[in-house]
Amino acid sequence: MRRKINYLIVEDDPASVLILKQVLKSFGFVVEYKHAEDKEQVEEFLLNNRFDLIISDHHMPSFTSLDVLETRNRLTPDTPFIILSMDMRICLKMKAYQLGCNLVVNKSEIDFLPWMIENQLKRETN
Repeated sequence: MRRKINYLIVEDDPASVLILKQVLKSFGFVVEYKHAEDKEQVEEFLLNNRFDLIISDHHMPSFTSLDVLETRNRLTPDTPFIILSMDMRICLKMKAYQLGCNLVVNKSEIDFLPWMIENQLKRETN
């Protein structure tokens, strides 16, 4: 059975957005998503939509995944949050987990992300 997943992707690289979409579709997810590139879009999307999860890059020009995580905590604290980043120092990962991040995944391991998402969403429904 194909599972529908509605997510918010916070990413400044359009190619990464498309790669994530393809990886999730190849796993069998029916994907719907909104793509935010700045803090204002993140807030607007979180105020006006319900998402199964939020996936955020860490390094973006004017903000980081920790900023996105703080916005999530303020507006939709129960929405699972995944950071998908190429390189993130351990101290930042620890800070993210302290703020309520569910997973931190390296972009080089994106092929494993659908299984991680599936497990995370199962936990949320139990």
